[in-house]
Amino acid sequence: MTLAEMQEVLQQCAQQQGRQLPMVVANPDLVTVNGASLITMPGTLARYYQQQGGAVQLMGKPDRIIYEAAQELLPSNAAAADPRQWLAIGDSLEHDIAG
Repeated sequence: MTLAEMQEVLQQCAQQQGRQLPMVVANPDLVTVNGASLITMPGTLARYYQQQGGAVQLMGKPDRIIYEAAQELLPSNAAAADPRQWLAIGDSLEHDIAG
């Protein structure tokens, strides 16, 4: 499926009368590098969907929900349970560093 075809589907979803179809995005990266080329990633589609009026929920860095989910996995008495002690490493200045 081409990017234009995906955008057409997203536009139709965003314009559903009386229905709010949310888009849940697990990886908000806009692009990734593959050798010498850039590949479109889910964040690009999420941005387009929002521009069309669709609701988007980002589930990856830097969204708070990903850190809350990680914290729930830790024992409450663990030193690592304090998020002020966490370090997140990412590959995108746009959203990984912002988180």
